[in-house]
Amino acid sequence: MIAVALARYYEIYFDLFSGIVKTLAPSLSPRVRARRARQCVALIEGMSMTRPHMGPKGEADFNAREASRAIMRLVAGE
Repeated sequence: MIAVALARYYEIYFDLFSGIVKTLAPSLSPRVRARRARQCVALIEGMSMTRPHMGPKGEADFNAREASRAIMRLVAGE
């Protein structure tokens, strides 16, 4: 039951980011858009899991502004 709920959670999360990527970069193909959306979700999830264990430098390096910039780089394909 938990696995099903978690799969649904990530499906919704991914769909949300797919829409954001489409809005920010409408010229991307569906395949590239999906890939970038998955990368954004993985980036956010990874940051949220590791940041608390990195001390003050982690807090400074992995804040919301830096996450937003990293997502924008992913969407732009840099």
